[in-house]
Amino acid sequence: GVAVHGLRVPDFIAVGAANTFGHGATVEYAGRVKIDGSTLDRFAQVTIDYDETLERELAAQLNPEHGRDWAITVQSYRRAARQLGLRLLVTPRASLNGARALRVGLPRSQIIDNLIRRGMDQASWEKLEAYA
Repeated sequence: GVAVHGLRVPDFIAVGAANTFGHGATVEYAGRVKIDGSTLDRFAQVTIDYDETLERELAAQLNPEHGRDWAITVQSYRRAARQLGLRLLVTPRASLNGARALRVGLPRSQIIDNLIRRGMDQASWEKLEAYA
C-alpha cells in the first residue's frame, strides 16, 4: 500500500508507464533519463504491447472506407521490423495518421514513405518490404 500521513491505504494500486525500462536513452527514445536502481527496484516491469484490435477499430472510425486495411498494413510493417531487428518505430500513430491522410486523398505510396519508411536506407527498406 501507499503511506498517506503515515497510514497505508488498502487496495491502492499505482501504475506508471514509459517507453523504456528506466535505464536511460535508447536510439528510439533519445530523451529518456536513467532512473536510479533503488527506484527501479520498487516497481514490477511489465511489457504491454499495442492493442492491435483497438488500433484497427480507431483507424476504421477515422476512415470507414480504408482505415482498417491501412492499419493492417501498418501492423504488418511493425511485425516485419521486429522480426528483422530494425530500429524502426511503427506505432499506432502511423495507423491513425495514415487513415486520415487516405481520407483526404493522399497517395498510399506517399503515406508509407512519410509514416513508415521515414528516410530508411534503400537496402533496409527493401528487406522490410519483402517481409511485410
